[in-house]
Amino acid sequence: MENFETLENQGSNWNAAGLTAAITALTWLFLPLAKWTGVASLSLGERAFTPHAGVELAALAAMSLFATFFLLVFPTVHWLYSEGTEKLQGPARVIAVTTLLFLPVMSFAYYLGHFREAIDYVETALFLFVPIFTQVLLFEKERSPLVLALGLFVGIFTPVFVVNDLMGPFKTFYNYAPIDMTAYYMHRGLSVVAVAYACVRCSAVFRMPSRVPLYVND
Repeated sequence: MENFETLENQGSNWNAAGLTAAITALTWLFLPLAKWTGVASLSLGERAFTPHAGVELAALAAMSLFATFFLLVFPTVHWLYSEGTEKLQGPARVIAVTTLLFLPVMSFAYYLGHFREAIDYVETALFLFVPIFTQVLLFEKERSPLVLALGLFVGIFTPVFVVNDLMGPFKTFYNYAPIDMTAYYMHRGLSVVAVAYACVRCSAVFRMPSRVPLYVND
């Protein structure tokens, strides 16, 4: 826990939290836009009609937050950002850590969902890649484990359990039903904007020398 407290002192939690909120808002802006323009409708999902839906949502959130912290954040902070990893810095480490986090999360999503069409894979991969990549990028810049945990939790939990496509692979509490491909194009376009925004705000990471020791463990 001392390592986590040290990182919290080094980074700006408020700055990282603000960037996380902005990126999340950009990513999900397609939903109100799609509804407002009439290219998609929003309705209650299958999970909303189960007995004690609120309790189920709270339980899923608690378990997901626990898994995010101990299976994603803890190994990332203590193993991938520890002494001995100083040879891999900046954008190279962002790409490596993103890949190491994305593969098991995508595998879990595949196990949990019912993938039938190619668009299920594309949309799910995009929903998961954006928060993972942007949060790793923010962590490389700000060193805030708390924001990393919350950002990953919200980014992964929302499309898998809270809201997703009516014909998508997951059982969620809310569904959106696109009438054509416009809503998907909105999502993809705004996801690109969110990633670009994160890259611009964290541009210092891309100027980072390749051999700067950024130890977590003393």
